[in-house]
Amino acid sequence: MNSSKEFKSKSFKDFGALAIVVFLSACNAPTGPFRGLPAVTVGVGGSTFDIRRSGREVQVIRTNSEMTFTLAAIAPRALSAIRMATGCAVQDGTLRGDAILMTARLTCPER
Repeated sequence: MNSSKEFKSKSFKDFGALAIVVFLSACNAPTGPFRGLPAVTVGVGGSTFDIRRSGREVQVIRTNSEMTFTLAAIAPRALSAIRMATGCAVQDGTLRGDAILMTARLTCPER
C-alpha cells in the first residue's frame, strides 16, 4: 500500500519538476519580429534583462526573479538597460508592456 502512495508522490514530483522547467524555458522567449535575434544581456540595479533590437524597435525581457509587479517600478532600470545595450535613448512615451516583457522605440537611426 505504501508503494502506491510513493509512486504517486514521485510521479507528481517528476511532473511538477517538468512543468517548472517548461514554464521557465518560455520566460525569456522573444516574440514576433524579435524571434531569432540575438539578445544582449544587461544587469542594472539587481535586475537582469535580455534586449533584442530590430531596427528602431527593442524588446526587453526581464529574466531574473524579483518582487516587481508593475512597469512603473521596473521602467527606470529597463530604460538604463536599453541605453546600455543599444547606445540609444528611448523615444518618450514608447516604453510599453509589463514588469517582465516590454517594447520601446529608439531615438537613434536604424542600423
